[in-house]
Formats: sequence, structure tokens, C-alpha cells
Amino acid sequence: REREIEKSVTDLSRSPIRSHLFSSFFLSSLFQPPTNQQTIPCSFLYDGPGSTLYDAITDLEAYYPYDAELKLLESQAAAIADAIPQNAVLVELGCGSATKTPRLLSAVAASRKKEGKGKVRYAGIDVSADFLENARANVTASGDVDDSNVETFCNRYLEGAAAARAAHEGEDLCFLWLGSSVGNLDSGSAAAFVRELFEAASSAKIEGEAASASAAAKSENGGEENGQGSKRGKTQLLLCTDLWKDEQRLRDAYDDDRGVTAAFMRNGLRHALACVEVFDENEKKSDGNGKTSTSSTTTALRVAAAAGAAPADWRYEVVVNPAEQQVEMYLVCPAAFELRIPGKEKKEEAKDDDGEKTETEETPASVVLRFEKGERILMEVSRKYTLERIEALAASSGVRLAGRWVTADYGIQLLE
Repeated sequence: REREIEKSVTDLSRSPIRSHLFSSFFLSSLFQPPTNQQTIPCSFLYDGPGSTLYDAITDLEAYYPYDAELKLLESQAAAIADAIPQNAVLVELGCGSATKTPRLLSAVAASRKKEGKGKVRYAGIDVSADFLENARANVTASGDVDDSNVETFCNRYLEGAAAARAAHEGEDLCFLWLGSSVGNLDSGSAAAFVRELFEAASSAKIEGEAASASAAAKSENGGEENGQGSKRGKTQLLLCTDLWKDEQRLRDAYDDDRGVTAAFMRNGLRHALACVEVFDENEKKSDGNGKTSTSSTTTALRVAAAAGAAPADWRYEVVVNPAEQQVEMYLVCPAAFELRIPGKEKKEEAKDDDGEKTETEETPASVVLRFEKGERILMEVSRKYTLERIEALAASSGVRLAGRWVTADYGIQLLE
């Protein structure tokens, strides 16, 4: 599951300009065409309490994806390692604390030792500096990766990919995208992301002696010309995907009888509403001419709670959608309420009796959102893959499927 914009969401929600920028982000994400389905971005799910709840979800017996991926990585680690170029730098997207990654790194270390090649080099990309420090500790704990061969990039995915390429011009990179995070994207967005990732990882111009040295050092690895007369390292993506399966098993995984997943979703709603600033309808001021306007703001969370729609009261609902081969997670509104979200400042110019402009007044415009009792908000989608859908993703992305390791539950693909 994605954390890519968690830090930017959290930082912006604490910013003094949140009344405009953060609410704009919330509004742009809330309504999704063509159905106009109200949707809250899944990035809101991963604040501190949300991350704790997600860890609890992965421990649930019914929640199979975490263990399915881990077992597949462990059983196929040697074969996967052999498919990665011997001198490639392994770059993990959204690495978090990198708890699963050491299994693969150990296999890569064994493969390179067998071939007499270089040491394992690892780079983690995440928006959280704390996660990156945890990742460094985890990947070096076994001794398969030296601390001097670990890099961290505190970036979002694509910016981090570009930074990793800039740090390793002419070298092979193998990106690791674990956790089936691709399932949060629709098919078009997933293909676009993979294309953009490979583009971000394409080598920039290398000049002078550095270009000659880098190209010569890496030519044995099958690098390609980058159009500037130097070698471009190979780019690979190890993509992990959850597979479509029995509908009841999917429902059990995402609607556990202990209510942990429901609590996770309600916390995400709480986080979103707490971050959005709205006008406080209970506070009015008079302009002296008999007109009143809202004078203060509060949070959407307080407005919802006052109307009987506190996040704890929203009903959790799971829909397994066989037509789209995805699991949809909703919260159902318990009571109607309305939010007036401040927008951009609107300038109103006054004129005196001679028609001359006088003072300029600025009045906050607003957007009104109404939530009806029984209305559903989509909190998260988890799309599942078939082998045919994975092949279509590769074709749409302009890359080829170079390797595949699958079980009945899960798939790991190597794209290049």
C-alpha cells in the first residue's frame, strides 16, 4: 500500500496555508469522474495510528497478501537473484522499514559470491526519514550488505528514481516494488506509472572522462547507448502483484471479524477530516450593514462530529467487484452534514461618488460539500491481477516481461 505522499500530506496539514492548499488537494481528490464517486485518497490512511493499525492487519490470519508475498520471495529468492544483473544496484520504491527485503538481498549476495562478482548495493526510497533509517538497520543486520553500500533517498517514487539514476550513471538498476502497491492504481494509471518510472530511470548525459570511464566499466553488463555517446545502464522493475481469487477469501481478508480493517478506514477518514479547515457556521460577525458572514474556521472533523457523523459512527462496507477484479472499501455516512471549505480570496473593489476606486476588500470564497445519510465514500481500492492482466500492463507500459514467479495467490514479475 502506498505511502508515497504521506509526508507531504502530513506536513501540509500542519502548515499555516492549509486552508487553501490542503483543502484544494482534498477537493481535487474527493470527486472521481465519471461516476462522481466521493473518494478520499488512500494516503490519508497512513498517519501514525493508521500505520500501527496496518501492522495489526498484516498479522491477521485472514489477511493473506503479506505472508503470500513473503513466502514467494523466500522460495524463489535464488531464481530472482540470478535474473538480476550481477552488478546492479537494488533500489526499493517506498521501502518503509524494509522488513521483507533482506530475504532477497541475502539471495543476491549468495549469487554474487558464487559468480565472484561485486558486493550487494542497496538504495531505499521513501518519504519518511525515520523509515529510511529503519530500512538501513534492517538491510545491514544480516551482514549481507555493508552500511557503506546503502544509500537512502528521501523522495517520492519518481523523484527518488531519478536521483538513484543520477547517482549511478551507466550502471544497472533493479527497482523493487513490493507490497502489491500497484493494486491501488487503475490499469491506465499503473501503465503510466511504470512508463514514467523507466523514463525517470533513464540515464542523463555523462560528459568528459567520467563518461568514458563509466561506459567502459559497465559495457560488459549490456548497457545501451543514451544518445550522448555514453552507455546507459539497464533498468529493471521487480513488480509484486496480488492475484484475483475466490471472492469469499477476498472478503474475509478485507473485512476481518475483529474489525481491525474497519478501524483502519475510520482512522483514515478521521485524519482527512481533521486536516481540512472549514468555516465555523456557529461563529458569525456583522459588517455593520445588517449582513453577517462567517468569521472563524474549524475542522471538518468537528463539524461532522457535531452533526452526528463522527468517524467512529460510519459503517464499514466491503464490495468484491468481479467485473473489475478488485476489492472496494467504503465508509457509509450515518447522518447528513455540510462543509463550507474556504477557497481563494475574492477581491471586491468599491468606488466613491466620483467613480474613483477606493479600498479593496477581500472576501473568502467557499466550496460547499454536502454529505447525505447513507452516502458512501470510497476509502481504498485493491485491484487484483491475472496473468493476462500483468502481460497487458507490461505491453501498455512499453516494457517486456523478462521473468515471472507465481503461486495461486501471488505473483512476482521482472519487467525490463
